Amino acid sequence: ASRAPRELTTHRSRVWDAFEHTPAATAIVTIDGHIATANSALSRLTRRPINELNGLHVADLVVPQDAAWVTEALAHVGAGNDGFRRDARLTGPGRDGIWIDLGVAPVRTSGGGVSYLILQCTDLTDRKQLERLSRDFSERTFAPGAVVVREGDDHGVGFFVVAEGEGVVT
Repeated sequence: ASRAPRELTTHRSRVWDAFEHTPAATAIVTIDGHIATANSALSRLTRRPINELNGLHVADLVVPQDAAWVTEALAHVGAGNDGFRRDARLTGPGRDGIWIDLGVAPVRTSGGGVSYLILQCTDLTDRKQLERLSRDFSERTFAPGAVVVREGDDHGVGFFVVAEGEGVVT
């Protein structure tokens, strides 16, 4: 019987170590949307010290255009509904324009109520830049006979020739 409390303590210590040392930007969030405990990966992603993150509302991490839907989505999850994932833009020191995948999930009590929320963020900036470049490229109009080079597919380099009239390469 005396072994069980020691095993529980060891288990809790391991869970805490996993939270703190995971490369995923993670926080424990109150049901009203405030960060209770942030990990070091979230601190690095947001470029804010952990003590500044703790107590901050999650909506304060994102640009004003995203803050309203983040606040609404957090309230929805805090009220007992399923979690969500959505792209958002960070704000803060040197972070404007940084895109993140912002995900929130409820942690439920044995009775089914929400005890707290888990926040995870992933930097999407590189993917968003590639999407923009791809969109910009696909919207360009090329003269007849132009040779357009497409790189990076599984087969090396692809060549496209624009036929009669002006064409759009996608």
